[in-house]
Amino acid sequence: MLHVARTAASFPVLLNESLAWGNHGGYAKPMIEDNKKNDLSFSGRLTPRKMRAMTPSNEVKTLTVSSNTFFHRKLADELAQWPRIKEVLLWGTVSKAALQRLLSLAEIHEIYVMELHKHGNLCGIDQSSSLRVFRGGWLSARDLRALTQLQNLETLSAQNSSVNQQVIEMIVKSSSLTNLDLEASNLDDVMAKELAKSSKITQLDVGATRLGPSGLQEICKMTQLRELDIWALDLDEHDLDCLEALPNLEYLSVGGYDSQERLKSKNVLAQLAKLPSLRRVWLDGIPVSESEANELRARYENAQITFAA
Repeated sequence: MLHVARTAASFPVLLNESLAWGNHGGYAKPMIEDNKKNDLSFSGRLTPRKMRAMTPSNEVKTLTVSSNTFFHRKLADELAQWPRIKEVLLWGTVSKAALQRLLSLAEIHEIYVMELHKHGNLCGIDQSSSLRVFRGGWLSARDLRALTQLQNLETLSAQNSSVNQQVIEMIVKSSSLTNLDLEASNLDDVMAKELAKSSKITQLDVGATRLGPSGLQEICKMTQLRELDIWALDLDEHDLDCLEALPNLEYLSVGGYDSQERLKSKNVLAQLAKLPSLRRVWLDGIPVSESEANELRARYENAQITFAA
């Protein structure tokens, strides 16, 4: 069954790119979004020459490049000549050579890649990179093996990506990784058994993967979990019983596609009430009545409901 993630590689941008950037006929137009934050955005097709001409004089907090640009190594080399950059958001395709160069930038903390070009590899990346957050989609297992070796990486989002047993073993061995998003990947029950050995991961998204009841039981052995997304898994209501083994769980996303009929609001709400630390919930694809919605909003700090009966 083909699963689709709910977000485009977990990009932290709420505006539609076509609205934020517009169409400038291929001209790379810089736009300062917030002078206090020193955020800089480029729309249109970007070239090394144009990038060199637009070199800022001060540190840039967030650089955003639109999908019109294929971000290659020469652009990354130009970026390396700029003052310090904390966060880079790349809406287009990025070459692996360019990503390697970005990882070598001093004090780079976050990188967001819409699509990593399939050619090339990430072998030999700077494992001591200061990068803390990487978000991307449709990554290969080979790419993930390289990224999990980053010594300071705390958050890894790899939606719609290919994972295997070796990738999961490397994730478990990571001493820094605490936030893992594998939504819509091929993670299965066998790999979940290995993943459950992690004592570091506290935020986990395994929604729309191949996990079933036995895989969820393994995940629920991770008693340190504070956030868990199990949206669109092959589960029945009674399979949620194992969630009671998570005493520290503060956030839960559960449900499925709007056509799902296996999870009913009455029983799911009863299951949620048994989780002592739960503060925030997202019920996605579970029909909820107005009275049940009011009950959820009264019970929790935040209750997100994306299907109403």
